[in-house]
Amino acid sequence: MRVLYSNSLVSPISTLTQAASHIHMFPLSSARVSIVAILIICLLLSQILAHYLIQVSPSPVTVHWARIEPFPAVNIRKGHTVSIGHSHAGDFAHQLHIAFSSIINGTCGFHAQPYNCAVLRFELDRLVPQSNESHVPNCKGCPTGKTITYDHCKFHPEWVDVEKLEENLRNTPKCIPSKAMSKPLVMSKLTPKPNQENPKGTDADFARQGASNARVNASMCIDPLVNLKDQRVFLFRGAKDSTYRKGSVRNTRDLYARFMDDPDEQIKLVNNLPFGHVLPTPAHGYYGDKSKPAGYDGPRECLSHVIPGVLTNPPITPNHDHECSFPQDPFIDSDMKDIGIYTHGYMYAPNECLKCNPNAIPEGCPMLVLADNCDLKSDSGTKWARWAASNNIVVLKPCIANDPGFVDLGKYPFALEPFRGLLDVYGQTGLNYASQSGVHMKLVGRLVKHIQNGNGYTSGLRCSKRIPWLKGQFPRVVVVVVVGLVSIMVSVGTAFWIYLRTVSESKFKSESKSDSEHSDALHVREASGKASASIQLDHRGTNSKHQPKEGEAPTSPRVKSGKWYHFYAYTISKFGIKAP
Repeated sequence: MRVLYSNSLVSPISTLTQAASHIHMFPLSSARVSIVAILIICLLLSQILAHYLIQVSPSPVTVHWARIEPFPAVNIRKGHTVSIGHSHAGDFAHQLHIAFSSIINGTCGFHAQPYNCAVLRFELDRLVPQSNESHVPNCKGCPTGKTITYDHCKFHPEWVDVEKLEENLRNTPKCIPSKAMSKPLVMSKLTPKPNQENPKGTDADFARQGASNARVNASMCIDPLVNLKDQRVFLFRGAKDSTYRKGSVRNTRDLYARFMDDPDEQIKLVNNLPFGHVLPTPAHGYYGDKSKPAGYDGPRECLSHVIPGVLTNPPITPNHDHECSFPQDPFIDSDMKDIGIYTHGYMYAPNECLKCNPNAIPEGCPMLVLADNCDLKSDSGTKWARWAASNNIVVLKPCIANDPGFVDLGKYPFALEPFRGLLDVYGQTGLNYASQSGVHMKLVGRLVKHIQNGNGYTSGLRCSKRIPWLKGQFPRVVVVVVVGLVSIMVSVGTAFWIYLRTVSESKFKSESKSDSEHSDALHVREASGKASASIQLDHRGTNSKHQPKEGEAPTSPRVKSGKWYHFYAYTISKFGIKAP
């Protein structure tokens, strides 16, 4: 978890250094040491508060995902859950839709290759030696020791045989649907087969070494393809995209078309606009002319097609109070650890979608599922949340860590894409990567089912009629800024006090020495008689006010002295005030 706080909060340290430079001017005492110690403790406490009060979860979007807590219970409209994504997340969005078509009802794939295409060998494919660096550890139809070239479906779409893709998909085992489609399915686990390099074995080893098809297939199922017949799909490829070559996304469109009743109406493919490899928004310019916005809004075009009539309002800036970060650990099995799944995911949930809201939309809200990494620089979530905020749409963002430390290459030696913070769309976590039991697929499927069932809290910050003071990050920032300012004031005040104290003590010592010299002279002159003593007293500043009245005994003049008086007098003299 990253900690963000202003560098200005450490400025008291420099002030303390300047103040300490004056300490050598007078001897240390226990009181002074205590003051300096208290000052240092105050500064340390301010930094500790800055460290622990401002804690922001890594966010994949410029939306400031705020609290870390279980997500609120939301009411999701039946048949209105859509997977979305761009590039590798676009591949995954298409993959998720095919595998979970009973709970995912459409997809927005911006640059998406066909399902299972990355591991399927075609007649025109070129074979390469199998190794950890080949990026394709599992290959369907390859001889032992050989595999296909990496990204052959993107770079060489002309090699792809859509009929073989269809055949592969139809032959993939289908999961037995439950009565309530959103209930989790009980899947048998794939038992890895050990080998010399990996004593514990991996899913990839088990599948590649020719284990029982029955055991493999039991955990490699997808939902029945009949679910796709009336669903809607939006696909996009920039005409200037060099990553997904011309024809790559059309192959995805042609695969979908074989399972739909009216593909021309249900599938919208946009591949004639001169964009590069981007998720276009109105601010994006065409390839080669980025300074001039093209005005094309990809999220709007997709949502308008996949969920007709859902966009009734223009986009707005998302309300940060509607954002939350939730722990993903409860949805992770032991076999899903060490493969890039981050500790937290994110959700954007408008108030009108909360079950605890008496004014919530009765039929529920659509939900967008954006599985992606946790890169703070990515703004893909914001591009969707701006439409979700104004049109009452829930955005679920399962999170893959953009940190190599979350992947154990000893356990998953081929997981080079997850090691880079990407979802597995190449079979690097096992041959079951694209099925409901794939490690990344299983996480997202469980989250979607959990939310569609209405699970989540129905009381707390979002459901309370009172607005708690600690809501979002702004109050925490205020607390830390106030603490920092107080620390600065204490530091400056203490330094100023030490300086004045030092100067006043020096002046007091000088005056005390002068008074001592006068006193010695006075004793010498007293031996000469009262007259000399009177002259000496007059010389020290006696006046008529100090002369005794008639009948009174003579008294000594009242001379104000003491180090605190001198400190007081010297201090106010700096402001133009004369001490009495």
